[in-house]
Parts: sequence; C-alpha cells; structure tokens
Amino acid sequence: MKISQIYHLNKSQAELDFVDINPSEDLPLFLDPFFLSKKHDNWSVEATLTLRSFFQNVINLIRNNQEAEAKLLFDHLHEPNTTCLGMSRGNPQGKGVGNEDTDKIYDSLLRSRAIQTGLIQDIEDNIYLLTILGKINYLI
Repeated sequence: MKISQIYHLNKSQAELDFVDINPSEDLPLFLDPFFLSKKHDNWSVEATLTLRSFFQNVINLIRNNQEAEAKLLFDHLHEPNTTCLGMSRGNPQGKGVGNEDTDKIYDSLLRSRAIQTGLIQDIEDNIYLLTILGKINYLI
C-alpha cells in the first residue's frame, strides 16, 4: 500500500510533492545528477548545489591533506531503508553503495582531474565515479 493510500490523500503521483512509495518494498527509481543539473526548478537546483558542495568539500579535504576526513564522508554513501528506492528484493534493505564500491569510487576520485584542479565545476564531471563499476546506477 502506498503512502497516499495509507493516509487517504486521494491524489495521484503528479499531485504529490513526494514520491509515493510503498514502504514495504523498493521502487526501482534512481536520481540522475546530470539530469538534475540541467533542470531549473527549485528542488533540482538545490539538489545540484548540495551534490556539488559535497564533492567540493571532499576535494578540499583531500587537497588539504585531510584524506581520512574525506574518506569518512564517503563511508556514508549507503541508502537509508526509509527511502524505499532501489532494487532490493522483498523488504527494502538500503544497500546502496557497499564498502568495496565506496573504496573504488574514492580511489578514482583521488586520481581524477578534479583533485588536480581543486574544483568541481559541474556534477557531471564526476558521473564516471558513480558508473565506473557498471553495476552502480545513478545514486544521487
């Protein structure tokens, strides 16, 4: 049963300000950072700014020889069960990016041009970080 049904909202998905999930199973929906960066509505702009800020913060930490702190930020790339977005079978399991994948993404970032220049101009500069493993869908 979807959230709108649980709370008797009598509205379609198009009329809601949130994704109408079924809290007992995952919805195979992923956010595409490139698409978000091209949209001009307030939510997309804010989401893009948040993503850029996160990656810029990681880059700044690495460039300031604070790699442990930067890596710590990457240790939180898992998805919360409460979003119910993803591809879990059965009950949502919130796996997102696992430890091994997080390490690969972080190592790729360390070797990236973004670290050399010290600046992420567009989130699409880092989409390869999210797709290098092939099995990672756009997570943010």
